[in-house]
Amino acid sequence: FKAVNITDLEKWCGIEFEDEESNPLVNGHYLYLNGKLIEDLVIPESIETINDYCFDRCWGFTGLTLPNSIKTIGKCAFENCFWNNETGFRIKIPDSVFSIGDFAFSFCGGITDLAIGNSVTSIGDFAFQGDEGFSEITIPESTTSIGTGAFDQCYGLTTLTIGKSVATIGYRAFTKCNLENVYSLNPTPPVVQESEAFDSSDMATAPLHVPKGTETDYRNAAVWQEFANIIGDADDNSSIRNTVWADDNNAKVTIYNLSGVKVYEGTAGDVSLPQGIYIVRQGSTARRIYLH
Repeated sequence: FKAVNITDLEKWCGIEFEDEESNPLVNGHYLYLNGKLIEDLVIPESIETINDYCFDRCWGFTGLTLPNSIKTIGKCAFENCFWNNETGFRIKIPDSVFSIGDFAFSFCGGITDLAIGNSVTSIGDFAFQGDEGFSEITIPESTTSIGTGAFDQCYGLTTLTIGKSVATIGYRAFTKCNLENVYSLNPTPPVVQESEAFDSSDMATAPLHVPKGTETDYRNAAVWQEFANIIGDADDNSSIRNTVWADDNNAKVTIYNLSGVKVYEGTAGDVSLPQGIYIVRQGSTARRIYLH
């Protein structure tokens, strides 16, 4: 068969699949709701858990909306779902989610912008492996552990910000990326379980930005010490910010991304930009901010 047709998306989300082979989508790939192909998938507000393998290898999706009711995203829940999407789309994991399972979004090549919510405490093994479309990722302050291979083969990833609560980073968590800047906001260097968490080529060229005064700790810490350039300039001026800093909301500011490209010019206020790291210039003053 070439497709799966269902009549109730909420009930589909409640099915507990034993493994990937027990989900007919592994062979059918395209999911229809009452005879209509589901492309932009909107999970019902009543759902709290995306069960293991729920949408594993469903190729028809072009977008995904997760409601604020979701608390956990299971193993392989969206593995290889968006591989054929050529236009790209943004995924926002809501603040209600506290756990992202193993392989949850692995090889979803259509994701060009990924935002991880502020309540996620753990990112599972290989959770985003092979997602090569996004260039920046911020691990939120709530996260304490990053699993094995969590961002392995994210070839487009150039800017990585690791939140200040991250305590452990798994084997090959960030290998086969193309990192240009790494920010670690924890004043205590996280325990990196294996020396291959980062590619040696990235550690040789990408500056490691750490909180001021912690440079020696990072230079003496296993794995971190392999970064050739450790800079104590990652002070968390205002934690992860939701608004652009300025003297007042009517101040004229110019905002640049880390590549030096101007992304905004106008008054400060609440500027809507994707999550990431930016340089804000107001008059003769410049400051780096973190938008989350």
